[in-house]
Amino acid sequence: MKRAALVFAFLIVVLFPPRASAAIFNALKNPGFETAIGSSPGNWDNTANRGLSVVTGGVPGEGTSFLRLDEATTVAGGFVGVFTFQVVEGAKGGDFVSFSGLVRANALNAGDEGQLRIEFKNAAGVDIGGAVDTAVSAVSGSFARVVVSAVAPVNTAQVAFVIRIQPSNAGGGSQVDFDATEGTITSSPLILEATPSSTSATAGQMKLIALRVLNASTSTLTGVEVTAEPQAGLNIPDERITFNGSRVGTRPGSVIFSLGNLSPGQESVFSFPLILTSAVLPGRSYELTLFGRASAGAPSPVIHVLIRAELDPVFDEGTIIGKVFNDLNQNGAQDPGEKGVPWVRLATEEGIVIVTDENGKYHIPAVKPGRHIVKIDGHTLPEGAKFISEESLLVKTTSGLMSKANFAVLVPPSKLPDQFQKDLMVSITQGLDTSRPTLGVAIDPDILKVGVDILEREARFRFEINYPEFVSKWYLEIRDEMGREVWTGFGVGVPPAEVFWPGQTEAGTVVKPGIYSYQLKVEDKDGRQDWTPLSFFRVVSKLASEEEQNRPVEIPPVGDFNIFRDGRRSIPLVAKPTLRIQGRTRPENRLAINGQPVSVDATSGVFQAEVYTSPGEKEIVVSATNPEGESTSYREKVKVKDSTFFMVALAEEQFGTNFQDGNVEAIAQEDVFKRGFYEDGRVSYYLRGKLKGKFLVKSHYDTGDERSALFTNLDPDSYY
Repeated sequence: MKRAALVFAFLIVVLFPPRASAAIFNALKNPGFETAIGSSPGNWDNTANRGLSVVTGGVPGEGTSFLRLDEATTVAGGFVGVFTFQVVEGAKGGDFVSFSGLVRANALNAGDEGQLRIEFKNAAGVDIGGAVDTAVSAVSGSFARVVVSAVAPVNTAQVAFVIRIQPSNAGGGSQVDFDATEGTITSSPLILEATPSSTSATAGQMKLIALRVLNASTSTLTGVEVTAEPQAGLNIPDERITFNGSRVGTRPGSVIFSLGNLSPGQESVFSFPLILTSAVLPGRSYELTLFGRASAGAPSPVIHVLIRAELDPVFDEGTIIGKVFNDLNQNGAQDPGEKGVPWVRLATEEGIVIVTDENGKYHIPAVKPGRHIVKIDGHTLPEGAKFISEESLLVKTTSGLMSKANFAVLVPPSKLPDQFQKDLMVSITQGLDTSRPTLGVAIDPDILKVGVDILEREARFRFEINYPEFVSKWYLEIRDEMGREVWTGFGVGVPPAEVFWPGQTEAGTVVKPGIYSYQLKVEDKDGRQDWTPLSFFRVVSKLASEEEQNRPVEIPPVGDFNIFRDGRRSIPLVAKPTLRIQGRTRPENRLAINGQPVSVDATSGVFQAEVYTSPGEKEIVVSATNPEGESTSYREKVKVKDSTFFMVALAEEQFGTNFQDGNVEAIAQEDVFKRGFYEDGRVSYYLRGKLKGKFLVKSHYDTGDERSALFTNLDPDSYY
């Protein structure tokens, strides 16, 4: 297929993959035969005994496979059955239909033809005549594109795209290959496809629009032009663009690209700039309309490209920064030596949730200008913490500027004596609900060496689980390649941190060389099970060569791998509270929480873990052990709350008495709402009372007003 040479002096030509078109462009499924034919509805028909095969090694740039029709296959009634087809709905009389593909004739008997064919049918699927086809009748060593097109006759409702070998004798032996097929149904042989480099932009940004213009007919189209009409707010800088060496044509509200002549099957691919002006309104979408026409024939279908205008995060939006710090002298300001409080959760009235870093700092980018409320989730502070500043702060944000909201709290001192705090510092809070259920097992080493009736080194299985309280039984299963049980370890209650296996089977014999799998399963009191994905290790003889002993474990393709390979999650943990245990120790120390090992940052010594638990009083024991075996332990009883953080915040919002008719009046100060509960069938309110100069309101909209989402799921005990 030829491509016209189209160049802009203003920008480099860029090709984006086509994504949208108003025409039914390439209605064919599996056009390059990359998936099995007949594998999905609408795919190529794969009726048996038609000489069809999909061959690997397609045309470079067009995929990895192609379709081969082989007339050597004998079928009933001769060789006419060597064909495949797709039927496409949605055509109508007067539509322009084209069918093209890359075709290669490997072998053809005299008079035989490889064909692309278009057949027209009515709504009942009955052929109504007017079929057209094109042929390849010469042997060729390479693929060439072939095109056939026609105008759909009256009463057309379906189009059949057919690939076939049309024989002239009964001798057989012809062979033809097909690839990269395209079927098109439009109102015009001129087809446009446009793709923006991005579907959203801010004012002043430039986007590239990639445009593909195709002549899908078997005739040359002359005087081809493409007209682009941008909606007010969009601009094509035509004064800076040249096209084929000349300025682009213009008329009020339009830019015209003159492509000249397009021969049959020829396409032109080019791109041009589109700028969002300062007149656009953030949140609205703006439309670019494109259509093409030739000197004769119907214009192309009109296509539309939508660009959504967005706020510029630098110039149109603001940023809230701040910190949560331990205010030791309770003066509301962070003084030297007063450290930040890490891993504290904060939220805004818009539902944005942020967590402070290990220095107690946070930032919220891309905040809309106006008044916003930032509130601390007190559950994520250590038990006994005291607020020095307000728990909620009203922040005024301005376009392009930063606003600050610092929170001063007083954290209870560590219960560890000062002389031990270099070895271990611990903070325990309600969890942040950021963790996911974790269940894991790992073996060390993963290649076991066996001698005479003994392993050179026992296998150690390390367990990892962050919901041990919900486990009543556990199983460690070892199986051979075919899934047969070799050994199972089990226990009641919380799984241990690690389990050792001496290499003996259930029968008491030493395991033989080979590939084995292992899997950890846990079960709750109701019999629901979770298990880890299947993992593998290898057993080798101590007398094996060094190369054999060090060869990586290869997962077997059959047996155990296929039977038990996937993990499973069925123990319910949704809405279960979590505890977060965090702190710092010496980087070289080993750390454990309630006997479960926890990783320590090798540089800073920081550690953190979040575990699922149940409401009530829990005892947490954290121990740090140095390389010499000396341990420092911290023990604390904490109360786990069966509650969730909620907040009520009005910020820029106001209530109204009549949302349906648009007669909106502020009613927050009316006495009826200060007394208690009110409901008028559309809006309901509950006024908690006035405390610290703030009104706290629980509200729910029954009118479908989009702001109702800001006020749902409120816990009266979680706000002032």
